[in-house]
This record gives sequence, structure tokens and C-alpha cells, in this order.
Amino acid sequence: MKRIILGLSVVVLAVACGPAESSEAPANEASQETMETPVEETAPAEAPAAMSFTVKTTGETMTDMAFAPKQLVVNAGAEVTITLTNEAESAAMVHNLVIINVGSQEEINTQAMEAGVDAEFVPENDNIIAATSLANPGEEVTVTFTAPAAGTYQYICTYPGHASMKGILVVN
Repeated sequence: MKRIILGLSVVVLAVACGPAESSEAPANEASQETMETPVEETAPAEAPAAMSFTVKTTGETMTDMAFAPKQLVVNAGAEVTITLTNEAESAAMVHNLVIINVGSQEEINTQAMEAGVDAEFVPENDNIIAATSLANPGEEVTVTFTAPAAGTYQYICTYPGHASMKGILVVN
């Protein structure tokens, strides 16, 4: 009887202390697992949603004219519509909104004066991304464009003497 108990003990001990299981599954099991795991399909990237903003001009004199808001945030590649509302009453407060690459304002303002009223003070310049037409006091004008690559851009008024009107366009 002792031999049977001893024999069973050896068998139980051998099973309990048998070789450690490998953390790696046999090749055929790994293949089976991979085949059963669903593969996520990649959907084509959706175009960013269209975005609309209203920018108002404030002020009745050369010293207090400004854009409000002074910053817009858009998504790269989005279709962006900006409506410029000229809330001024003074006939001297004619405005436009021109989106430009940062650092090009001085060049564009100089060229705008040369372009003149017939070009609505918007010159031909590769640093210009989009521009509205001129808005007389009480008028609204709109521009729609595709937002450029991520970065920081500026919006300005190119009407002569209005270089102090500035805003920032942040593209994410």
C-alpha cells in the first residue's frame, strides 16, 4: 500500500512540477488567434467641417478702429467663411479683411496702395490667402476659402491708413 501511495505521490508531484508553460503559443495557435482577430478597416479621412465666422469692425476714428474678434481658430483644410460686418457710421471707415502670411503686412500694404481702389486695395501677392471686397459703413462682405496648412496667419485691413487693424488666424 505504501508503494501505491508513494507511486501516486511521484506522479502527482511530476505533474505539478512539470515543465513550465511557455509564454509563447505554438505557431498554429498564434496563427489561429490572428485569423480570429478582426482587422480594423481604415476609413478615408473626412474633410474638416465647414466653419463660419463674423468679424466686426469697431471704431469711428483712425485711432480706435479695430477688428472684433482679434483671433479666429480654424482647422487646416476646412472650408472657412468669414463675414466682415462694417459697423462704422463714418464715411472714412471703409474696410476689408485680408488674410496673409505673417511678416508680409508691410509689403502687402505698400502694394495695396499701388493696386488702388479698382483692385479694392488687394494686390496680387502670393502671401495673400484670401480677401473680402471693400465694405462701406453699414455693409457686410463675405469671403470663403480653404484653410491653409497648420500655423499662424494674420488678417489685416489694406485700406490706406488702416494698417493698425490686425487679427490672428490660428490654423490647427
